[in-house]
Amino acid sequence: MARRTGDWTPEAAPELQKPEVARGFLVSAIAGGEPLRVAFAKAVRAIGVKKFTAKVHMAPPNLQRAIDLRTTHASRRSSGC
Repeated sequence: MARRTGDWTPEAAPELQKPEVARGFLVSAIAGGEPLRVAFAKAVRAIGVKKFTAKVHMAPPNLQRAIDLRTTHASRRSSGC
């Protein structure tokens, strides 16, 4: 079985695959003060990175870098990445 983060629950994954549920999750998270990047990362991880990237036709490492909360895009640019 795939390794999941602490925000993942078996009940949330199927529901978040529905566009209207995912949208509602993101809107309520942002309205509650959560940064978009953090809310998006939680949603992607709840669904599963492999499942999400297959659905949007994106390479998993590219999405992993985009939702990596330990770095920012500005810090990657300044480091030459």
